[in-house]
Amino acid sequence: MFFVESKITVGDNSGGRLGKCVKPLGNKRLFAVVGELVLLSMKKVYARKKVKKGTISKAVIVQGASWFWRELVHCYRCHAWCCVLLKKDGYTPKATRIKLPVAFELYNAVQIRALLMANYRI
Repeated sequence: MFFVESKITVGDNSGGRLGKCVKPLGNKRLFAVVGELVLLSMKKVYARKKVKKGTISKAVIVQGASWFWRELVHCYRCHAWCCVLLKKDGYTPKATRIKLPVAFELYNAVQIRALLMANYRI
């Protein structure tokens, strides 16, 4: 579970490096899981990119550091929490490339564009 005020790395080439969760979107819980939308405040960014420090943007979580069960048979876990920044419409990624493997649970979360842009799927 990814809680409010937690830090998360950005896994695309939009320009962000590290973000801080402001609020999970779409539910009244105080945490989010893989495939859900969150609001991020950018803390560290690369120079000369689209994203600036301190901006708030939507993101979808594509990897989780906690154990995730799939169909009560298989389980997987990634090394850290990672996300992909989205445009204002909430479905299209800001970046042109996703640099890390994404979870297949994005298919159920209607984030198919981010799933198709990735090279690997978990």
